[in-house]
Amino acid sequence: MYFPREILVLAQVVSSFVVMLSAYAVTLMLILVSGYPLEPAPVLMVPLAFVLSFVFATGVVMLFSSVSVYCRDVQHLLSSLGIAFFFATPNYFLLSETSGLLNQLIWINPFTYYVEMFHDLLYFGRVPETGMLCMTVLITAITFVLGTAVFRRLKDGFAERL
Repeated sequence: MYFPREILVLAQVVSSFVVMLSAYAVTLMLILVSGYPLEPAPVLMVPLAFVLSFVFATGVVMLFSSVSVYCRDVQHLLSSLGIAFFFATPNYFLLSETSGLLNQLIWINPFTYYVEMFHDLLYFGRVPETGMLCMTVLITAITFVLGTAVFRRLKDGFAERL
């Protein structure tokens, strides 16, 4: 019986996305309760940020899940890289507090663009700069196309490898 393998990837991404939406719903409620002013234009762009994040995550998961079927060591590498990316993403600090080489290293991290987009939209109440939006869309497109291409190329051998 044919089973579309992409469903497994989408199930993982959708479940993580629902958790993220829940967290942002709580965040938005806390922002509203605290009386922090929200600008309408940035708030209306939040769905675009969610869509870009979802498509980016789908591309990343498709890429690394398909490669890890053929090379199990990728899982261990991803665990280590995940920790490095976590600390190199401005989740708990502002990019304005960094400078020099550290700032440049943080901008190499693709997750920074998504976090900064959400910071701009919800916390700073401004529409992200055009350059940052373009980079986010470009990173999303490249990641999704690359992830989809690698997944389609390798998916026929999944059953034998697993």
